[in-house]
Amino acid sequence: MKKQIKKVQDYFKNKMLSNDFEVENIDEYVISLKIDGYLFSIWIGNLNIEGSINQHFMRYNFLDLKITIEESILLHKIIFPAVKIFRKDNLQKKISEFEKMKNAL
Repeated sequence: MKKQIKKVQDYFKNKMLSNDFEVENIDEYVISLKIDGYLFSIWIGNLNIEGSINQHFMRYNFLDLKITIEESILLHKIIFPAVKIFRKDNLQKKISEFEKMKNAL
């Protein structure tokens, strides 16, 4: 059984590391990746620290995808552009909301 689980873990890890996924959702602290219909959430609250992803996979089940520091750095480079766009758009929305509130006063 352990060998089969390891095979499945490696399959999903390799999909992530080869950028073979869809970004399902991004919020302030978590990015959700969809691979073959399955969701994987990764904590991105401190994504500015390259190599920090390894400690921040959301561990909900036996598919705990342990990755090396090198793999973490690679995954960081893959997902950081999407997170950067999200954060920029989110900041623009907040600035716009602030301006509306300021003008309403």
